[in-house]
Amino acid sequence: MSALPQNVHELLTRLNETSRNELDLVRDLSEAIRRADDQLLKEVRSVSMLHELRREAIVNELQHLAQRLCVLPAREPQRETLAAIDAPQHAVQSQVPPAATEASAPEGDVEEAVIAVESPAVGRAGDWRQAAQRIDAELAQYFNGPGPRH
Repeated sequence: MSALPQNVHELLTRLNETSRNELDLVRDLSEAIRRADDQLLKEVRSVSMLHELRREAIVNELQHLAQRLCVLPAREPQRETLAAIDAPQHAVQSQVPPAATEASAPEGDVEEAVIAVESPAVGRAGDWRQAAQRIDAELAQYFNGPGPRH
């Protein structure tokens, strides 16, 4: 019976030693995780800072580009009378008696109306209204036709 208390004492000693070793391992693991978290936080902050620097550089470039575009010499619009405005007035005058024309509008207002337009030689490819109509027609061709057959 004297061996039983001695065995219990040895088991308690080994249990205490094992628990201290495991506690040391848990503390070491906790310290390693904390260091990894700190390193990850530093790297995330570094990436964030680099992103902000790149973003700031891009914004500065865009602002510089905008300033340069505003400095470019403006194209001088050429003043031309549009035939589309003059033609309907002549057609109306030929169909309506002169007395009705004078009563409806002051003489010379429509003929003197001038619209500032850019010359096609200035780099203008075409009329935007015609381009918009072509786009509408093309979209109508694709979307108003028969649907897909599944």
